[in-house]
Amino acid sequence: MKAFKSIKCKKSEKIAFINQSRMKLWTRYRTIVSALPMLAVACASDTDSTASRVAKYSIIGVSGTLQDGFPLRDRLDYKTKDVSIPAIFIGKGLVRGYKAYLDIKDPGWREYIAAGDDDDNNKIDSIPPHIPNAVVLPTGCREDANVYWIYAVDNRQVLYILNGEPRFLSITPDTGLIDLLADETDERVRILAYQEIEKQGVHFNKSHIAIPLVTGVWFHKSYIESPPVFIKSDGTKVTSYDGSLAIWAGVRRDALIASDDSTRQNEGVCETEIAEAHRHAWKQVHKAIREAEMKQQDSKTHSPYGKTCDEAVRFGVAPDQVRINYVLSWENLQESVMTMESR
Repeated sequence: MKAFKSIKCKKSEKIAFINQSRMKLWTRYRTIVSALPMLAVACASDTDSTASRVAKYSIIGVSGTLQDGFPLRDRLDYKTKDVSIPAIFIGKGLVRGYKAYLDIKDPGWREYIAAGDDDDNNKIDSIPPHIPNAVVLPTGCREDANVYWIYAVDNRQVLYILNGEPRFLSITPDTGLIDLLADETDERVRILAYQEIEKQGVHFNKSHIAIPLVTGVWFHKSYIESPPVFIKSDGTKVTSYDGSLAIWAGVRRDALIASDDSTRQNEGVCETEIAEAHRHAWKQVHKAIREAEMKQQDSKTHSPYGKTCDEAVRFGVAPDQVRINYVLSWENLQESVMTMESR
């Protein structure tokens, strides 16, 4: 795994960088303490901000290239020629019984991009492949778990989220359940969930809640099992798209994510180094894809269907469980923020 390349920065660049880092640290602190998922809307233009406040939102869980820092993130945003309503990131949530794979694509499919050829007809990586997308398949096994990124999306955008997206994906309303008691589930997700549970009745179950999740519908031979980012004490293998992709390619996660500014908070690391690390990370991902393509015929990846679980999990909501399959207003989202701020 390559460390950041040492590149000297001008003194003025270092001073500007340190000041910028301090401001970003303060901003991040305020975000954590005050729970400000509306930040993007608050910073939008007057027209967009007004439109966001009257919009109706659906809660959607995604895992893959729709997450922040990846090229397809903007497909969660509702846009017309007159207005743009960005999706609001709520937090992360753990879903048990879901097993993640990386789909590197294969010849004969729409998204496959072959490597270029040189003058001697040798395969070279002059043309980078598509980014491998996550396909998270429901296995029903408790030992499988994946971290989802949860957003509030303008309701008019929901049907278009997967248009043009990678293959074999769907949005299912209540298959997998968000584990509200898991350490991997963010507090903001719990607050929003408990807020909606209490509206429907105090007798409802507070350990799990259902939201629409992007879910894989088919196993394909080009899938590579996502490596777990860690294994819990009970043996659960936890995956997350960004973390698992970084482990698979042998790179730093913070170098992989375009919008992640954590590396910028290390004093002495200038923007040139960050850009170099980012380019190197994706070059390694592309290399890993090409190497995996060559090994596909000997792939040991097997379909998860039909395997015996150590312990099964429940799919679908019980009579005492809530699913957020309805739209929320701006005020509903604000309520959860205010609840967080008061704690």
